[in-house]
Amino acid sequence: MGGFEIVGLSLACVLLVVAMIGPVIAPQIEPLLGITVDATPLILYFFIFATIYNAILLTTIGIQDRKRWLEMEAEKHVFSVMIPCRNEQNVVEKTVSSIMSVDYPSEMVEVLAINDGSTDRTGAILEELTNKYPNLKVLEIPREQSGQGKSAALNKAFAYLLSKSQFRDKANWIIGVLDADGRVDGKILQKTSHRFQDSKIGAVQVQVRINNPKSSVLTMLQDIEFVTFAKITQSARAVFKGAVALGGNGQFVRASTLKAIELPGGEYWRNEALTEDLDLGTRILLAGMENSFLSSTSIYQHGVTTLGALYKQRTRWSWGALQCWLKYVPTFEVLKNKKISLTRKLDLIYYLSATLLPPVILLVWLLSIGALIGLFEVYTPFPAYFLIANSISFFPVIGYGLWTVKREYKAKYMLPLLFLTNAYTYHWVICTTSAMIRVIRRKKPHWVVTQKQIIDEPLETEIAEPLEIEVNEPKKKSATK
Repeated sequence: MGGFEIVGLSLACVLLVVAMIGPVIAPQIEPLLGITVDATPLILYFFIFATIYNAILLTTIGIQDRKRWLEMEAEKHVFSVMIPCRNEQNVVEKTVSSIMSVDYPSEMVEVLAINDGSTDRTGAILEELTNKYPNLKVLEIPREQSGQGKSAALNKAFAYLLSKSQFRDKANWIIGVLDADGRVDGKILQKTSHRFQDSKIGAVQVQVRINNPKSSVLTMLQDIEFVTFAKITQSARAVFKGAVALGGNGQFVRASTLKAIELPGGEYWRNEALTEDLDLGTRILLAGMENSFLSSTSIYQHGVTTLGALYKQRTRWSWGALQCWLKYVPTFEVLKNKKISLTRKLDLIYYLSATLLPPVILLVWLLSIGALIGLFEVYTPFPAYFLIANSISFFPVIGYGLWTVKREYKAKYMLPLLFLTNAYTYHWVICTTSAMIRVIRRKKPHWVVTQKQIIDEPLETEIAEPLEIEVNEPKKKSATK
C-alpha cells in the first residue's frame, strides 16, 4: 500500500477517535468566540437514521439466523448472461471462462459479450473464445456508437437478444449482467433459478466480493465492506421484503420484467443514470415486484488499488445515487405509488436518502473540530455516553458481518479490523460531498470505466456461516459440457 493510502487511512482513524472522544473533551473547553451551537437536531437525526436503523438490521438478521434459512438450488430457468466490455483485455477471458464453468446445463445458458468500441485486444480475445465456447456470442458496437456508458451498451444488447436469442419466446427467460472482471461461484445460476420460482420476484442480486483482497489493505477493506454492511443490509431487507438494491455486477432480472418497465425510446437501463443498477432496481420495486438477495453465492470483482481510483469510483456511485434520490424522493414518486406497501415505501425512501448521510457527517466533523479547538461551544442535552454510542452505531453491524467470515479474516484480527473498517468508510464523506457539489453546479454526468489488472489470486469462494447454509446436491454438468 502506497504512502497516500497510509496517510488517508491514518487520518480516517484520527477522525474516528475524535468522533468518539469529542463529546467527553469538548464540554471542558471554554469557547473563544462565545458562540453556542445547538446540535440537538443533528444528534436526533443520527439516532433515528443510524443507531435505531442499525439495531433493526441486527434484530432482523438475528431472528432470521435462528430459523437457519436455506438458499436452495434448481434448474428451472434459461439464462442469457450479458458482459459489457470496453478495453477489458486483462480480465475478460477469465470472466467468460468463469460463467461457462458453472454447474448448469449448457443448453440452458447463453453468454453475450458486448464489445463496446474497445481499442485494445478485447475484441480479438472474445472472437477466439467463441471458437472454444459454442454458446458465446459477441455483439460488436460500432466505434461511432460506442463509449456512451454501460446503460447504452446493455440496452443495445437486450434489444439484440429480443430478436436473436434462442430463449426469446421462453416464459422462464432470465437476463444476467456481469462486469468484465466478474468471477462467479459454480452454483450461482442454480441458486438464482430457485429464487425465481417465486413469481413475485422480478430481480435477484447476488453477494458481491473482491477477488484481489490480498493485494493491499485497501482492497481487503473493500471486500470487508461488501461482506459486512452491504451483506447485512441486503439480507435484512430481503427478510422483511423491503428495498433490496440491485448492483451492476451479479444482477439477474426476468426478461418479462425488463419489458414491463421499458422506458420511452427503448431504454431498459436508463441511459442518463450513472448508477443504472440502482435506478433499475427502484423501478422494479415501484412496478409492484420484489427484488431478492442471495448471500450464499457470490460474484467476485476487481478491487481498486489506489485512493485515487477509489475516489473516482465511489464519487461516480454517489453521483448516481444522488440522481436517483432526486428523481424519486423529492418528487414524491415513491410516496404516490399505489403498487407497493407503506413499509416498502418507507424503506425505499430511507435507502435512497442514505446518500445524504455522509455530508451530514461532514457537518458534524466541522462542529466537533470547532468545539475541540475552542472556537465555539456545541450544546446538547444528551449525556456523553449517548453521543459516543451514536458515533459508533455502525460497529455492531460491521462486527457481526466480520464474524460471519471469521475463517477468512482470522478471529484474532476482528477488533483492529472493526476499527479500521469503520474509519475506512469515511471515504464516503469525501466522495458524496464531491458528488453533491457537482450536482449543485449542474455538471453533466459521464460514465468512466474502472481500469482493471490481471488477477491471479485464488478466489475465496467459501462464504461462512451463520447467515446461510450451503445445500449440497449431486454435481450437475457444467455450462460448457
